[in-house]
This record gives sequence, C-alpha cells and structure tokens, in this order.
Amino acid sequence: MRFLQGIHRWTGLILLIQLLLWTISGLYFALVDHHGMAGQQYARSPQPETLSPAQLTEVSASWWGDLDGVTKVHAYAQAGVPRVDVHHAGGVQYLDGRDGSVWRTSRDFAQQLAQISYAGPGNVKQTTPITHSRELHGWSGEGFRFDFDDDLNTRVYVDAASGAVVAHRNTPWVVADWMFRLHFIDYTGGRNFNNLVITLAALITLWFALSGLMLLIKLISTGDMRFSFRKYSVTAIDAGQPKKLVEPAHKTLLQALQSNNIVIASGCGGGGTCGLCQVKMADDTPISHADRALLPSRQLQEGYRLACQHKVNDVHRIEVPQTDARHVNLQLKSTKFITPMLRELCFEVLDRKLDYAAGQYM
Repeated sequence: MRFLQGIHRWTGLILLIQLLLWTISGLYFALVDHHGMAGQQYARSPQPETLSPAQLTEVSASWWGDLDGVTKVHAYAQAGVPRVDVHHAGGVQYLDGRDGSVWRTSRDFAQQLAQISYAGPGNVKQTTPITHSRELHGWSGEGFRFDFDDDLNTRVYVDAASGAVVAHRNTPWVVADWMFRLHFIDYTGGRNFNNLVITLAALITLWFALSGLMLLIKLISTGDMRFSFRKYSVTAIDAGQPKKLVEPAHKTLLQALQSNNIVIASGCGGGGTCGLCQVKMADDTPISHADRALLPSRQLQEGYRLACQHKVNDVHRIEVPQTDARHVNLQLKSTKFITPMLRELCFEVLDRKLDYAAGQYM
C-alpha cells in the first residue's frame, strides 16, 4: 500500500509538471499569431516569372527524353534565369533552361534567391554551406544558410539541387518550436503526435488513474474514507480515569487519543510498524495484520490491539496502559540541513527539565 501510494504521488508530480508545460505553451499559442510562430515576419513570396518567347524556343523535349514516366514539365524563370522542372516516375529532375544541363545553384545565385524572398531591413552577414540543419526537420542534401543582421536574427535556407527557398527561421520561431515540442511532448521537432514519449506519457497517465482508483477502493474498504460526517463516542480509561472521546468515524484510536491529549507511545506516526501504541479492548475485537505481526499471542488473547489499526467506530471502550511517554512543551529556536536528507532542529524546553537516556526518542 505504501509503495503504491509512493508511485502514485511521483506519477502525479510528473503529470503536474506536464500540465504546467501545457498551460504555459497553450497561453503562448493564444497570445502569438501564427506568422510569428512560423518565422515568416520578413518573408515574402515573389511573383512567378514566365519565360520570354526567346527563352521558350531554347527549351527542347530531348532534354528529358530518356526519363521514364514523365507526368509534368514546368518551364519558368527564376531571378531571370530559365528553369525546367521535369516530374517523372523517379522524382523531379531540375534542368537549366538555357542548355538542358542538370541545374546547379551557385552560392551567389542562392544568395540572390534568399534576398528576393526577404522583405526585412537587414543584409546578409554570413553565408554557410550546409547538408542538414536541426531547424529543418526532414530536409537534407546540399544547400546554403544565409544569416541576416536584423532584429529577429532571420535565417534563410536555400536548397542547392532545386534552387528553392526551403524556409525562413528566426528567434521567435525557435521559441515557438520549443513550445510545440513541450506541448506535443515531441522533442524531435517533427510535430509527430504519435511518438514514443507521448505514448509513455499516456501509459503513465493510465497508471495514475488506475493506482488512484485502487487506492480509493482500499481506503473505502478499510474505512479510512467514509462519506459521512457522523461522530462516534469512545470511552478511554487513562490512569483509572474514564474520558469520553467523540471523534469522526474515519479517525483511528491513536489519532483520537492524541487529539484529546491522552499520552500514548507511538514511534511510527500510525504506520503500524513500531508496535508501541497498545491499548486494551474487548478480546473479540478483530485482529489486524499489524496486530498479529507485532503483538504476542498472549496479549492478543487478552484484548490488546494497536490503536493505529482500529477506528473509533470499531469499539466503545478502551484502556490505555501506563507508559513512560509524556508531553513536553518546546519552542523551536533554529533549524538547518546537515545533509540533503537530515535536518537539525534546536529547541528550548519551556515547562520542565528534560531528562533523557540513550535510546529514548521524541
């Protein structure tokens, strides 16, 4: 039960962190427009250029005669240079519209294309040949990255094989990209909602729900959770003097005795592991697992049980044995961590001299 509770709490903490991430990223999506998230603040789409009659006469069908399954031929001009894109069974063949050779995008021409697609106030400050980029999911090959010196740190990517402007990226896009990663629990950047991490998160959430249901059933079955505000009366005999305790049904006898200032030994806080909170009840009172494990048979036959294992509505009368346990009034003076798991507390005794021997505890 304790192990299940521990796993349930840690699972809840993980889900709470993810809920906070969902909330933060959701607010970001609500406040930022899609152009800002797409990195298109300084992007523009140039008007398509058609070939002049002279350029059209230079285009020859023999250039793609050896390609199988040709479905489309697109002839156009790019920055004034004639181009021909041939779509065929094997993909797309990019040709130079001047002589039919395979298209090659030079660094200077790629920069010209990047500047045509850019509408911001900056200029190219750096050109970098690339074969892949973490900012371009699913793209690889030969290309160029052009960095502009504007306020958004705009980056324009141009594919060398096709001469196409692949994408615009900038600092707001990086922020949006991480918001997408956190929101969809997809840290690859592929915007894939069915990835391994989110599948694991779904299983953790399912476990959280099932463990919570199991804990709820256990609490109801043991009486730790009752849908009632009814209070029960128990007579406690302490030092020969009867005292009437009126407490809610969900409280244990240990909690009832402590809340009524009746001194009783307890070393585990009601966990059923120390065996110190012994009280005498009717000898026919049901015996719990902790009772049987921590008390000898003779005491069980005499009616001794652990107060932390029984509810106030289980019995009507109990006897509290006399022990050396007592209350001491203290005032906390200082506290500090000795290790990450050990804290030192310094107290001042208020009401009496505190005598103690080795092995005693508080």
